[in-house]
Amino acid sequence: MRYNPGFLLVFLIFLTDFSLAQDAQMWDSQYGTRAQLLGGLVVGAPSDLSSTFYNPAWLALEKQPGLLLTTKAFEAYSIKSSEGLGPGFKPTSKEVTPSPGYFGGKFTTNIQDDEVAIAYSYMQRIQYNYDASGIRVDENPAPPPDGNIWFSGEAYRLDSLNEYWAGVSLAKRIGDNIYGGITPFGVLRKQSQRDHLIVKGMDSEQNFSHLNDLTYSTYWHTRFLVKAGIAFNYSPVTFGFTLTTPSLGLFGDGTVHRYLSFSGINTSPNGAQEPFLAANYQEGLSPTFRSPLSIAAGAAYHFGNSALYFTAEWFNGVSAFDILSPDSFQSQSNPDLTISYNVSYASQSVLNWGLAGKHQFTKTFTLYGSFWADRSIIDNNANPSTMMALWNLWHTNLGASFEFLNIEFTSGLGYTFGSATTDRYQYFSTGDNGQVVEEFPEQKLIFQRLKFLIGFNLPFGTVKD
Repeated sequence: MRYNPGFLLVFLIFLTDFSLAQDAQMWDSQYGTRAQLLGGLVVGAPSDLSSTFYNPAWLALEKQPGLLLTTKAFEAYSIKSSEGLGPGFKPTSKEVTPSPGYFGGKFTTNIQDDEVAIAYSYMQRIQYNYDASGIRVDENPAPPPDGNIWFSGEAYRLDSLNEYWAGVSLAKRIGDNIYGGITPFGVLRKQSQRDHLIVKGMDSEQNFSHLNDLTYSTYWHTRFLVKAGIAFNYSPVTFGFTLTTPSLGLFGDGTVHRYLSFSGINTSPNGAQEPFLAANYQEGLSPTFRSPLSIAAGAAYHFGNSALYFTAEWFNGVSAFDILSPDSFQSQSNPDLTISYNVSYASQSVLNWGLAGKHQFTKTFTLYGSFWADRSIIDNNANPSTMMALWNLWHTNLGASFEFLNIEFTSGLGYTFGSATTDRYQYFSTGDNGQVVEEFPEQKLIFQRLKFLIGFNLPFGTVKD
């Protein structure tokens, strides 16, 4: 791309493959007390009431007719982009927030002389906010007289994504040492994105340029899916399998806003480019969202006061589709120009795996540890506009459980890290006379998180023999 000598700005580039960890990694959130300390690697072993999510078949082994489960975790994370706005500038998003939580209960009943475990659960599957901005102001107090310009610019990006799952589980014995279970889930997904760029410049003759670029979208969408599981208890070995169906979209609502204007920028060999303005706002859009099929397998081996756990899960890819498809529109300054845009999604298939272990030192104190891989599902070839974390995450947990007043408490500490190199998504620079700009430099993206967990199991009702 060659730019004409004169009044020039090379401005911000927003790439869609940036960094939204929870939207591109499927094993980022864990639930339960003991299950969370084990990294959620409990598809092949009974753990706690969070089996409603991991493998509902294990609910048939739960001997307490009622259980209220609550878990609370706090996490501090940062996403840093090296030199994201040019040399020496490193936009960083930092957040300290509660982790996604879980709530559930369980009871047993008889259906046609068969004992059936029934449980309900509610969880926040995704909770993420990315809020970062970068500002650059030319170090020169005034435009130099050599044909270059004085400039300033601000880039701002805000991403918010939340997803909530609620379900009712059924589980029962289906054979000697074999159990089956199923959890239908209703899902609510809410997402908002806002990219905003403002650039201003002035040359030595006090000619000004302005650029204002805004893209905003928001939607909520409901869908339905089912998780089914089977479990085998052949002590000291247990193992299990689960299948999560692709989701069925129900209903929702969406809004988009697109605004672009600039003036005073000389990019034409024949003179200054005409001022440009394009603005559009659409609401009442019908969103679409689809989540993939997944199949998980897990096993556990118990020996003495210790146990080892393994789980792997394969997630199928989702071909590219538009979550929101607003109508194209005409530029206000150039009615002959039609502008189209959309909000898109796509994912590739991945295989995640993890290892965990525990050792019971006393009847009331147990130590837990876990490590697992969490690969990005981003399909770079499809270039989805709503997913940004192209890195793989690596998680570690260390914690303990103990009893006090017949209540089981858990506490632990987790660390997550990941990094990737990609094209620079933000870049400010001035152009020299006759400058040729073909490619923007790369940047390194770094994600780190510390998580502190505290939770408890509160039994109620009567323990069954």
